[in-house]
Amino acid sequence: MEYKVICEHDETLLKQAADLHYKTLGYRSFITSFGREFLYQIYRGILEYRLGFFIFANSNSKLEGFILGCTDSTKLISIVVKKIWIFSKLIIPALLRNPRFIGKLVSTILYPQIERVKTKGELLVIVVEARCRSKGIGSTLVEKLDDEFSKRGIQEYKVAVHREMTKSNDFYFKKGMKLSKTFNLYNTQWNIYLKNISENR
Repeated sequence: MEYKVICEHDETLLKQAADLHYKTLGYRSFITSFGREFLYQIYRGILEYRLGFFIFANSNSKLEGFILGCTDSTKLISIVVKKIWIFSKLIIPALLRNPRFIGKLVSTILYPQIERVKTKGELLVIVVEARCRSKGIGSTLVEKLDDEFSKRGIQEYKVAVHREMTKSNDFYFKKGMKLSKTFNLYNTQWNIYLKNISENR
C-alpha cells in the first residue's frame, strides 16, 4: 500500500476521493446530499485556501482510502462564501427537491457554535473502501495524519462521530482519542473526540 500526502489541487485524485466518499458514506452524511461535485468543490477549496491536506492510500494506482485533515475547521464555511457562484448551483436544486434540508443546512453553517470546541484542527473525513477494511489502512491513515498535523505545529485535533456508531467510536478510542463531549446535530447525538498527539508518542 502506498500512502501519499496531497496539499495541492489534483483534479483526478480529488474526484476519486469525492466518488469514494459519496459511495461509502452517502447513506449517513448530510453533505453528500448535494452530490459528488459538491464534495469535489469543497475538497478543492480546502486545498486552494490552505485549510488542510489529504493522505491517500493507493494500491496498484487504485484509491483504497483517504483521510482529510483540516487545520482550522472554523473557516470551512468561508469556502462556500468565497465561491458562492459555484456552490449555489449545487445547493439550491437540492433544497428545492427537499426543503427539509434547509434546517440541516443552517445547522451545518452554525456547526462551530453548536459543537463549541475550541480546538481548530479536525479530522474531517476518513474513508476506506469496503473490501479493504480490517487490514490496518484506517489505523495507518490516522498515524500519518498525526505526523502531518505535528509538522504543521498542530498538537491537538478533534473528530466528530455519530454516538450510535459503536465501531467508529471504538476505533477512535483505540487510536488514543478521548471523549470530550456529546452534542446534537441533525436530531442525532454526536460524540466529539480530542487527540493530543504529543501524549500518544
